[in-house]
Amino acid sequence: MRRLLKARGIEMSKMKNSGKKTLCCGEGGAVGFHNPGFARTWSLKRKKRAGEDMMVTYCAGCVGFLSRQGPTIHLADVLFEPEKALAGKTRVSRTPMTYLNRILLKRRLGKKG
Repeated sequence: MRRLLKARGIEMSKMKNSGKKTLCCGEGGAVGFHNPGFARTWSLKRKKRAGEDMMVTYCAGCVGFLSRQGPTIHLADVLFEPEKALAGKTRVSRTPMTYLNRILLKRRLGKKG
C-alpha cells in the first residue's frame, strides 16, 4: 500500500503496529456484532496511534468502522482522486449501495456470481 502511495507522490508514515502486527480495527470477524465494546476499544487504539493523521486502508470495512473515530480514507480513493480524498471530501458507500456497486463491477468485468 505504501509503495502505491509513494508512486503517486504521497508520503505516509508507518504506524507502530503494522504488517503482521497490525491492530485490527474491530470490524473484522464481526467482532462489533458479538462484542461492540471490544471492537470500539480496538478502533480507538488505532485512532490513538494515528493521532491527528488521516488513516488510509485498503479494506472498505475498516474505512466504514474507523471513520467513526477519525478521518479515514480508502486506498482506491487516494489513488484515483487524491486531491478530493486527502481533503476529506470522499463519500463512504453504505449498504445497500456497497452490494449494488459490487454487482455492477462484476458485470463490467464480465464475471459471474
